[in-house]
Amino acid sequence: MCMMWAAGTLGDQMYDLVLADDVLLKNPGINSNSPMNCQHPESFDKTLVQGKILICTYSFSFVYGAATVRRVADTARNLSAAGFILFAKTNLPGNKFNPVPLAIPGIVITDLKDSMVM
Repeated sequence: MCMMWAAGTLGDQMYDLVLADDVLLKNPGINSNSPMNCQHPESFDKTLVQGKILICTYSFSFVYGAATVRRVADTARNLSAAGFILFAKTNLPGNKFNPVPLAIPGIVITDLKDSMVM
């Protein structure tokens, strides 16, 4: 299992989870093939994400470099989310991560079996 994470949230606060697909704007004004990758904050309704943990999908776009974990973190931060979870929906051939500090708590779950627990 491969996971990456940022610093945890402070205190004993509980946060609601919100699936990226459930908070998409009706007409985001951006041509995004995979909005669930959470690469573009302008695709989402900020009022529905604010203060929650944003759940995004890890896809092949991350493997070949079109999507990055840093952009997921930036999207979550720009939407005032409490953090993010990035999980796999299918088995992918490997993963590609460059260690980078993130400004928001987050976790990446690339193993399909572990992702299905969610």
